[in-house]
Amino acid sequence: MQDLQIDLKTDIKNINEEKSKLIESQQGITTLLALTPEQQKTLDQIQMKVRFTTRKNIEANYEGFKSSGKIGNIESRKLKTNILSYYQEYMSTTAEIEKDLNIAKKEVIEILGRNSFKATTLTDPYLRTKLDIYLGLTKSLVDGYDEDLKLAKETIQEINKYLE
Repeated sequence: MQDLQIDLKTDIKNINEEKSKLIESQQGITTLLALTPEQQKTLDQIQMKVRFTTRKNIEANYEGFKSSGKIGNIESRKLKTNILSYYQEYMSTTAEIEKDLNIAKKEVIEILGRNSFKATTLTDPYLRTKLDIYLGLTKSLVDGYDEDLKLAKETIQEINKYLE
């Protein structure tokens, strides 16, 4: 249980780091979309940093705990439910959104690259749609991270109670 608690604390740290990068990215895309056609003409090229999400879930202790059958020995129903929900539902859902967001990022970069990263590309409705999808997925991922953080913290509290 203590190893699981350490893993959850590591997840919390990793999620918070990714979340802050996502919020920064969200602000950058929002700024790009808000540029007027006149502002776009004054810019030569779009410079944007795109970092693909590569966060790893810390699951080794959970998998060992689960495969040993010890998870069935947890008397606290709430703790058992939290652990299973976090690792089997929440984290897998978050991982899927991360994959979709990485695909959207790649598509945006490809469109911009085909147009030599010229700011006037921002008038392209196809690009704007892709940027809107990028923003929507970013918001969904931030919301997912918030839910993951909430459950991870709650699970740590339940583990503390259980170990007392």
